[in-house]
Amino acid sequence: MILDVKGQSGAVFRLMVDAIIGLVILLIILSVLTYFESVRIDVSKAEFISIVQSAVETPNGSVVASKTLVFVSGLGFSASQLQSLTNYPADCFKFQSNLGSVNIIADGKMVEFKQNVETKVYAKCEPDLDNPENIITCDISFGTKLD
Repeated sequence: MILDVKGQSGAVFRLMVDAIIGLVILLIILSVLTYFESVRIDVSKAEFISIVQSAVETPNGSVVASKTLVFVSGLGFSASQLQSLTNYPADCFKFQSNLGSVNIIADGKMVEFKQNVETKVYAKCEPDLDNPENIITCDISFGTKLD
């Protein structure tokens, strides 16, 4: 009878150790997933900047499209940020979108994401013949393909 008690207490201890090992493995998996999601967001920001710079460098009216990018809730971009990246005036840039989770502010000079969004970005820059000070006009669209 004493052997049975020791056997049962050993099984409970082993179950507890297995549960702790399982919990540690779960935490490692969640950490890895969180890390890769943050990398995906950083890559999307870099790709967005690359798309805009590519369109600015070739202002011939052709549309530059991205692959599907990820933007998180609360993230935003402004024309003044693009001005510092490209050395063109902020008035050259205009944001647009038909997505409900993308908020266009200040007559197209700012964009803010109300929730996490996965979408393509399109950018098109062309010479602005009517306003020589701007030199170019750039449309940046989230989710809507530009003509």
